[in-house]
Amino acid sequence: MPLGSAAKSTIDIDFTRAQGVNSSGHITFEPPRIRVGTTIISPHPIVVPVVNGIAKVELVRLPAGTYFVSEAIDGRARYEFNFALPLNSGDTIQYEEIAPVDTVPLVYTSVRTINGMAPDPVTGNIVVTVDGSISLNELSDVVLASVANGHLLVYDSSDSRWENRLLTASDVGASPTGHTHTASQITDFQTSVDARVQLIVDAAPSALDTLNELAAALGDDPDFAGTVTLALSNKQPLDSDLTAIAGLTPTDGDVLQRIAGAWANRTPAQLKGDLTLTKADVGLSNVDNTTDTGKPVSTAQATAIALRALPNRVIRVKDRTKQGAGDTYNLPNTASAWAIFTAGPSEYTIEANIGDDISVYYDFMMQIHVSCFFDFVVVTGGTPTVQRYLASGDTTPTFNGPSGSYPSNEQFQGITGLLGFQVQAGDLDGGFVRLRWAVKTSVDTGKIYANNNYPLTVRVVNTRLSGI
Repeated sequence: MPLGSAAKSTIDIDFTRAQGVNSSGHITFEPPRIRVGTTIISPHPIVVPVVNGIAKVELVRLPAGTYFVSEAIDGRARYEFNFALPLNSGDTIQYEEIAPVDTVPLVYTSVRTINGMAPDPVTGNIVVTVDGSISLNELSDVVLASVANGHLLVYDSSDSRWENRLLTASDVGASPTGHTHTASQITDFQTSVDARVQLIVDAAPSALDTLNELAAALGDDPDFAGTVTLALSNKQPLDSDLTAIAGLTPTDGDVLQRIAGAWANRTPAQLKGDLTLTKADVGLSNVDNTTDTGKPVSTAQATAIALRALPNRVIRVKDRTKQGAGDTYNLPNTASAWAIFTAGPSEYTIEANIGDDISVYYDFMMQIHVSCFFDFVVVTGGTPTVQRYLASGDTTPTFNGPSGSYPSNEQFQGITGLLGFQVQAGDLDGGFVRLRWAVKTSVDTGKIYANNNYPLTVRVVNTRLSGI
């Protein structure tokens, strides 16, 4: 809707539902098609989006007629009404304070003014006073708007009316002449200059809103463009391979490899698989031809071998074989948790020192059902406290103990194996290492057999270097 120089009011919309929630939608304003001064108001609808309950629109004040309003707010029924916006309306009007009016009578829509008086926006009535005189703007073919000193009446053939205008020198064919004036003598000169300068500065930060600051930012280089061009000429040119490599996401240790015409980051294991290296590729052609005695060993290995060859090596061995008819140990239901087996074979105790190597050899028969496992544990204290599980080497057990000891899934099977560890300070109890059985079962429990036909044998071996 062209606004021209007509007086306008800002409609401030703050739309909230009854529940207190900000609303969204749109409000449509349809103005009447009338003339306001030199402006013809278009009757096209003005659609105002309402976002989070907030919107604003600027409408021309009407000497006659009303705006038709249609609310389409989410979650509410459509609401429509008319309202007047007289010429004496305020600059800002709260939308919520607008009062609807009845449809303007027909007389209002056909009569513009009588003696300069416009119809009432609500009733359509005109109060006519006759004093025997007629003003210029009461003539039907004269339209006056914002009359000021120096205005002339000019005929406008487009609407067959006389209109007041302030003619310029060019309107009357006068050639402009030059005059010298100070800035203070020119109306709005300083304001216009400041506005033009502001267009140049635009939104530049305060540190870059003068030519001197811009020059300093460019290093006071009079040939800045040439300097940049020279720098760009020394830049690595665009290359598809470099672009492809830059797009990779390698991790530490990856290597770059071209595969099937494309670059890829590869792990050393992937690269080794791709290369299929041979002994000769890495200078180890004779790796299989060296005798065992001629193969080099590390310093730590040599020291360990030398210690094992010392004549003062002491070995302690304790064998415990359980035999006899009817010695069968039923495993308890431990609810799938590891527990010390108190009803089974007794404790195995052997003298030891820190650093000794303890080996446990075992051979027995076991009937296994679902989720039935065993392990050996190192305990200390009167109420045995587990210091380590031999299958894991620490206080956290494995899921199924020494898994390599179970040869098959048969319910009745022989169990043979070897477990070992190096003695730490926490493993000792009064100079001895104490070993007990630990089991883990669920609903279906099993049995350990120890009789003449199926002896249960446990051998505990302590390998110790004296003086260490």
